[in-house]
Amino acid sequence: MTEYFNEGLFWITVIMGMILLPYAKEDKGLLVLWLIVFIGQFFASYITYKDAQYNIELFTQGNSLICFSGGGYYTPSNKYYISQSEGWILKENYFMKDSLMLRVDGCEKMEGKE
Repeated sequence: MTEYFNEGLFWITVIMGMILLPYAKEDKGLLVLWLIVFIGQFFASYITYKDAQYNIELFTQGNSLICFSGGGYYTPSNKYYISQSEGWILKENYFMKDSLMLRVDGCEKMEGKE
């Protein structure tokens, strides 16, 4: 599950907590807000982990998946159709085919193709 944990956000939250600590004694709302952000990142990591496990289960059962990768502000993300019948394999937390690796948490089940 730690592979889905956002370490950058964690350290930013820790540093912000150290900065807000003197003010939190006077304003408890800041402390509550900081705690929500701090605990929320662990919850987000767990949700991403569960999504990845669900996608791995679907793939091993022979279902087809649609995975999205790349994209930005001005370009759409690339769409890939993943299935064992098309030669994709599962290696740790990635779907692989030739030299392309896609994270398992960026996928969803293809409806209508089971």
